[in-house]
Amino acid sequence: MLMGLAITSCQKNDNTSVIPSISFQSFTAGGSSANPTATLQINFTDGDGDIGYPAQDTSAAANNLWIEYLYCDTGGTNKFIGFPNPQDTGVVYFFYHVPYITPAGKDKSLKGIIQIAPLSDWFINPYVKLDSLKVEFRIWLFDRAGHKSNVITTPVILPYLTYGN
Repeated sequence: MLMGLAITSCQKNDNTSVIPSISFQSFTAGGSSANPTATLQINFTDGDGDIGYPAQDTSAAANNLWIEYLYCDTGGTNKFIGFPNPQDTGVVYFFYHVPYITPAGKDKSLKGIIQIAPLSDWFINPYVKLDSLKVEFRIWLFDRAGHKSNVITTPVILPYLTYGN
């Protein structure tokens, strides 16, 4: 997994909250139906710039970007639900370690894009045939102070259209 960050602004904005805020930028599928990959981009802002952890920080809190895998239960409720994790009673999450990006200087305000690539195995679901699978991701971010961002949901992704199956 490769995570990229693009900081597009470090200008002072007195209206920027110390609680991070995220929004959906894009989702691009690639690879093939046998070896799918995807790239997910998320916009972020944070008023005090305490996003990410140093690479040597291996604490559980260092996994600060969470992505919940959701699929449409077309055989039952027709609602998007969490995909069950076969190893435990929870659901499938992808989680990532956003690198330390706090700017130097007096103003710590940040605005930029977080890119996750490759996002592998993003369409797998043994309960639904690929030609009827609909996927969404629910995403949130924590800063080093423990502030949780807003929670966003991607638009509906249709893997069978992405790969032409």
